[in-house]
Amino acid sequence: MDERLPDSTYDALHHFISVSSWDGLAVMDEVARRVQASLAPLGGEQGLLLDECGWEKAGHHSVGVARQYSGQVGKVSNGQVGVFAVLSRGTHAGLVGGQLYRPQTWSIDAARCTQARILAAAQAYRTKPELAAELVKHLLVSGLVQADWVGATRPTATRPPCARPWKAANRPTCSTSGRTWACTGPTRPRPRRRPAPGGAVPPGGFSPR
Repeated sequence: MDERLPDSTYDALHHFISVSSWDGLAVMDEVARRVQASLAPLGGEQGLLLDECGWEKAGHHSVGVARQYSGQVGKVSNGQVGVFAVLSRGTHAGLVGGQLYRPQTWSIDAARCTQARILAAAQAYRTKPELAAELVKHLLVSGLVQADWVGATRPTATRPPCARPWKAANRPTCSTSGRTWACTGPTRPRPRRRPAPGGAVPPGGFSPR
C-alpha cells in the first residue's frame, strides 16, 4: 500500500491499520457498494457466493490463529480461517464481505480475546455457518447488494443458521460438495454426465457444467 499511495510511509500505514480507531465494516460496505455498482451494468444473473478460506500464520497472538484445517495447504496447520462473500456476474467477481473465524479455544479465553482487542460483545463463539448467515443477512436482507441466487460450499450452506437468512432474502440457493450440487429455487442448474476415463460413467458420476 505504501508503494501505491502518494506521500505515505510504511510506518504511518501500519499505525493507521493496527493502532488507530477506524471502522473496518464501514470500509468493507463501501467496497461492496462499488462492486455492486460495477457489476450492475453487465448482463446475466448475479450471484452471491460464500466460502471459507484458510492461510498459514505463525505465532499465537493474531486473532483466531490456531491449529486448524487450511484449504490453502490442504492439511491441519497453524493458521487463520475466514468466511468470505463474493458477488459474481458472468466472469466478473468482487469481494463484498468477510468474517474471521475464531475456534472455541479463543472464545473460552476472555483474557486472550481482550489482549487481542476483541470487543466483549464479539467474543462469543460462532460457527462458520453462523458467520455465513450474518454475511447474507447484512448484504442481502439489508439491500446493500443485489443477487439473483446464493451459492456456498455444502458445510457452510446446508445447516439451518445459514439457510434461514437465505429464505428471508427470498433468493434461490445452491450448495456444492465435491462433484454434486444441491439446489433450491427456479435457477437450479442441471448436472450433466461427464464420461470417466475409459468412457463409462460411474454411479453418481455427475459434474456441474
